[in-house]
Amino acid sequence: TTRLVGNIKEKEQLENSSSFSARIFCDVSKKMSQKHSSQKETVIEVELTSVQKQYYRAILDRNREFLYKGCAGANVPVLTNVVSELRKVCNHPFLIRGVEDKVLGSVTTKEQLLDKLINSCGKMVLIDKLLPKLKVNGHRV
Repeated sequence: TTRLVGNIKEKEQLENSSSFSARIFCDVSKKMSQKHSSQKETVIEVELTSVQKQYYRAILDRNREFLYKGCAGANVPVLTNVVSELRKVCNHPFLIRGVEDKVLGSVTTKEQLLDKLINSCGKMVLIDKLLPKLKVNGHRV
């Protein structure tokens, strides 16, 4: 059972409550549901980049040799929770300890840094292509 406000556990109790914060919560949630009912969500599946695929496979197989190569001290990836590490790789490989240093090792300019940052993650590649098109069409992002 989830407690929302004080001892209020059910939506009906929340709506019938004389509590000021409960009233505000109800008003805001109603307005938000009305506002977002006209908006549509689109799910876009994005392929993992080669860097993401390499680290995903290495973490899944617990390939410590590949993961620890070039890492020193506290910058070594942690494999105690494989599912968490796989989720990090899918979001962006730089979230894994040591990956950023390996990938950005030879970067000297800001442009190279941004290029590596974007091209290391499938989501970032999509956003990099999508944002200019949305801006030209006048969308607010």
